[in-house]
Amino acid sequence: MFGDVAQPEEYQTVEFTVYKSAKVMSPPDMPDYMLDYTIAKAKELLEGDDGSNAQEIATALKRDLDEKWQPCWYAA
Repeated sequence: MFGDVAQPEEYQTVEFTVYKSAKVMSPPDMPDYMLDYTIAKAKELLEGDDGSNAQEIATALKRDLDEKWQPCWYAA
């Protein structure tokens, strides 16, 4: 994605795992109940999407998480 641009070490060592049919960073930086909710909400927002609304979906997910668990959430 970044070609030959050097990345900070913290980004070079990110690992992912599959949890409830979703690819998540390992270890997750939230409790299981939040992760479960976030995965379910993301799947709900993605349902029927053709991939062209990624920014809108990320914004909607962030707003939902901000409202439910206070700011400041990042949705990628």
